[in-house]
Amino acid sequence: MPAEYAQRISSGAEAEIAETVEYIAGISSPATALRWLEGLEATFHSLCDMPERFPFAREAEHFPQATLRRCLYHKHRVLFVVEERTIWVLHVRHGYLDELGSTS
Repeated sequence: MPAEYAQRISSGAEAEIAETVEYIAGISSPATALRWLEGLEATFHSLCDMPERFPFAREAEHFPQATLRRCLYHKHRVLFVVEERTIWVLHVRHGYLDELGSTS
């Protein structure tokens, strides 16, 4: 039987998601933005199925206190950690953005 995980989304990730939805709606359509959001939510749900199958994020070295992992959704990187039975989504960042913790 698969393990059950609670899922939490940080306020930073929520803000990044809202910004992306607004951007997509502006350059395409609200319907396209809604489809993107629904797909992202499905991706979040998939994290609960063996979250350790996802690779470590490039930024993991900047976060030694936690095991930072990443999941790709279209051109975005979902950065998350697993603490006991909880998956914490920390960021949803476009792949073109600098790595977290970089000085550039």
